[in-house]
Amino acid sequence: MLNFGYWFIPLGDESYRLGATFEHQNLDNIPTLNARHELLTALTQRLGDFASFCVTAQQANVRPTTLDKQPFIGFHPQQSKLAIFNGFGAKGSLTLPFYCKRFADVLLNQASLPGVVDIARFAYPLKMGHF
Repeated sequence: MLNFGYWFIPLGDESYRLGATFEHQNLDNIPTLNARHELLTALTQRLGDFASFCVTAQQANVRPTTLDKQPFIGFHPQQSKLAIFNGFGAKGSLTLPFYCKRFADVLLNQASLPGVVDIARFAYPLKMGHF
C-alpha cells in the first residue's frame, strides 16, 4: 500500500484501488469526473504514466469521522450489548489494527479503552428519543 496524500492498494490479478478525495460541500455518493481526474493525476505524478490502465469502477461515499479526529469506540450507556466501532476517517487504515486489538481486549478481557477514543468522552444526559 502506498500513502501519498491518497492511497493506492494492489488487489492482485493486476487490479488496484485508488482513493480518496475530500469533498466537504457535496456530501453524497455520486462519483464525479473531477474526483477521478484528481486521483489519476496524483497517481501519475507519483508513479508515472498509467495510460495503459483502465478504470473499471468508481465509487463515492461519505467517510465517517469525528470533530476531534478520533474514532468512536465503546458501549451504549444503557444497552451494554450495543457497541460502536467507527469514525476512523482518513487515517483509518493506519489506526484500525491498533484499535482492533484494543477493542478485542475490551471484549474478551474487560480491559479499558484508551480515553481518547472512548465514546464516554461525549457523555451527556440522555433525553427521550436520543442516544
